Amino acid sequence: MKQNSSELTPCPHIAAALQQLADETATDSLFVRYVRKHVEKCNHCRETLEALKCYHEAIKAAYAEAFEEEGEMAFGQADLTSLLTKLKA
Repeated sequence: MKQNSSELTPCPHIAAALQQLADETATDSLFVRYVRKHVEKCNHCRETLEALKCYHEAIKAAYAEAFEEEGEMAFGQADLTSLLTKLKA
């Protein structure tokens, strides 16, 4: 059931794993499999994961757009991943 507020409220015990799923840094562990199954059933976590994925896609699109005009990339994919990691901290 969708909440009236725009606040995301994932289950605390898997919040960090949701971030790893969203930015595709999660390993294929038993816990990650559990989180994926949990997300299928939990509206709060599913909404949070969808929002995190949108966030990551928006950051990547903004990055690509910013440097597309200049014809060069200011830094590589590893640097972008590092930046996203710092932003979520």
